[in-house]
Amino acid sequence: MQLKSLRDMSVTGRQVIVRADFNVPLRDGKVSDPSRILAALPTLEYLRNQQCRIVIITHFGKAKGKVDPAFSLRPAFEVLAERLPGVQFASEVPGTPEAIARSQKVRQGDITLFENLRFHPGEQANDPAFAADLAKMGDCYVNEAFSECHRSVASLGQLAGLLPAAAGFQLEKEVKYLDRILQAPARPMVGIIGGAKISTKLPVIRALLEHVDYLLLGGALANTILKAQGVAVGKSLVEESMVEAVKDLTLTTNKLRIPVDVVIAHSLEPDAPEQTVAVGNVPDDQLILDIGPETVELYKLILQQAATVVWNGPMGYFELPQFAKGTDEVAKFVAGLSATTVVGGGETLDAVNALGLGSNITFASTGGGAMLKFLEGKPLPGIVPLLQNA
Repeated sequence: MQLKSLRDMSVTGRQVIVRADFNVPLRDGKVSDPSRILAALPTLEYLRNQQCRIVIITHFGKAKGKVDPAFSLRPAFEVLAERLPGVQFASEVPGTPEAIARSQKVRQGDITLFENLRFHPGEQANDPAFAADLAKMGDCYVNEAFSECHRSVASLGQLAGLLPAAAGFQLEKEVKYLDRILQAPARPMVGIIGGAKISTKLPVIRALLEHVDYLLLGGALANTILKAQGVAVGKSLVEESMVEAVKDLTLTTNKLRIPVDVVIAHSLEPDAPEQTVAVGNVPDDQLILDIGPETVELYKLILQQAATVVWNGPMGYFELPQFAKGTDEVAKFVAGLSATTVVGGGETLDAVNALGLGSNITFASTGGGAMLKFLEGKPLPGIVPLLQNA
């Protein structure tokens, strides 16, 4: 897959709209994980060195088409300003007449972050008129928001079609690694999929089963498969509406693996006592909250053969320490492999980074949903306009 690259676009002295993804987690009003902001820095620094006039547009949180101070981008701006001195914050909402006027005041070498895109209803409505107004804020467009590329919003596919457009450096890396996994992975290839909802991950599970040598499942999504096979799961989280849909997932081959033992408790209370039982021995009043030690060891035996590993989703309810062991053990083992390892999804990266293992991963994808959609082999609305033949 060949993208139009920022390196190949003439940008010197031009006004460039950078669509970033600064939708980052906050804790006590401060950014707790700046990974997505840091990922955009090489592109921003390159454009500044090219004496561009740089306009950053992005979103934060679930603002619903109106100004809401709770979803201001100021915390993200504080992080950006620490790394790039001289960055300015514009309180105007992109695409409004006020923002268009403010964008015309950006000078060469300046970087201005505008307020939350989602404060305007045209963004999530994928409104062509709003995209046309956004286009008035620059001469060309750079997409540095891989993690949003699976969404049909005005600032991605629509805006990219209105201006000379290119992929930012981080987006190029994302596509390079994920495309290699789909087209020509080093083998054996092992996929690891966890998380809560199988409804959001069933398409990628089916797609990966066509590509991988092994697929290891964990998290609550495995509960739905267990129930579909007639295995007792107590009062564990199950997507009842998906039970019929997963009955055809065969567990009689070596390729698809689900837990053989699980960690259970009667509740999600921090002091809830846990115990480990074999799959099928879960009492009616208990919740499955992590994969068990035998499963961890089985998964390690499979992973140690791998030349390529792709991982999205935790193995259990890792927010509580007693149910984080499965995720932590898998993370440590994956980080120690000599294989090409690609990890994506906010929760998975949180777990890896909390253990200080981020530097041991070959590639950390900024996207969860976008990564999964890419691995399904489906065209992403934000990527299509950046293809060389587009």
